[in-house]
Amino acid sequence: MLTLEKKKKPVVLIEEVEGLLCFMEECPKLVSGKNEKEVSLAREEICERHEISVNSLVFPNQIGGDKIVEVFEKDRGASILSSNKGPIEDTDGLFTRDYGVFLVAYAADCPIVVYYDPVKKVCGVAHAGYEGTGKRLPGKMVDFFIANGSKSSDIRVTICPSALACCYDVVNAVDKDYPEPCRWKRFKSEFGEGSVRMAFNPKTKKSGAFLDLLFCNKQSLLRRGILEENIDASHCICTICSGLPSHYREREKRTRTLLAVVGMQ
Repeated sequence: MLTLEKKKKPVVLIEEVEGLLCFMEECPKLVSGKNEKEVSLAREEICERHEISVNSLVFPNQIGGDKIVEVFEKDRGASILSSNKGPIEDTDGLFTRDYGVFLVAYAADCPIVVYYDPVKKVCGVAHAGYEGTGKRLPGKMVDFFIANGSKSSDIRVTICPSALACCYDVVNAVDKDYPEPCRWKRFKSEFGEGSVRMAFNPKTKKSGAFLDLLFCNKQSLLRRGILEENIDASHCICTICSGLPSHYREREKRTRTLLAVVGMQ
């Protein structure tokens, strides 16, 4: 089973690329918390392990949308906890071409999708929760790369752990701001039969509709021209049943998060 405890080695998401740092760790919640000093210390400890400056990180204020922004060297250190907010307000996708800028996404059940183009030397990260997934954020990030000179066939993508179809029952989920408020029906219409698994839920003792975020995000990427062989989902295990940080499972008791970082150095 994939474990990402603090004392264990972080998971390298994209390997064998000179000058690219891309990793995932399990750590304390790093964006919000009662004690900002503890949050800052946790960030510093992570950066020390990877020999990068905490002031090189860019922490977006994620809201579950599909906004993507390009960040530059001048935006290093941007965070909702710092005076330097940069362009990160209400943003779930980050892109950069600048060296020494480390893009961050954080989640507990929501998929994090990491991108790198070794030809154009650009990278990006997306926080694709169920809303971002439904809005096809992973595919829109591909479009953002292409608009900045990349070819879809050159882009390498890694999908991180998230809630998966084995556990993520959304049969009663209603999203009132959409023409089709029933979540599972909306995703099935958008992404096809493989996006939802209709099955008995032994926990509720009722019929369930289990949403497959991995399938949906892969479809979003493939439709924008990403090659199947360039999508690495080997790290994508289910956060709900694996013991990884899970809002679905832990709710208000959750004190941990998954953190993914990508940047060129």
